[in-house]
Amino acid sequence: PGTASIEATYRGFTVTATMTVVATLARIDVSSPTQTLTVGQTTQATALLYNVRGKTFTGPLVTWTAGTPGVVSISSSGLVTAMAPGITSIQATAEGITGETIVEVVPP
Repeated sequence: PGTASIEATYRGFTVTATMTVVATLARIDVSSPTQTLTVGQTTQATALLYNVRGKTFTGPLVTWTAGTPGVVSISSSGLVTAMAPGITSIQATAEGITGETIVEVVPP
């Protein structure tokens, strides 16, 4: 990703074109250090974004959601809080691409 400028001069006339190269999001891998949580416990989910060449990059803002909101809540930064026993997915979405992981919540 970056910006490139191309300049051409012909018979005293100069033309400049600026192009912006952006990374295209291809995949999101979501992980949680803890796959099994006790009610009331928290864990920080992380999302790794990969471009079409398989390289990680930063850029697009990730939106976090829980597949079953009553089982966990998830903050805008990916902090997962276990609320009730059950199994749910934790999803990160950016530019129409979604990645997920599964967590289980058990009683205290």
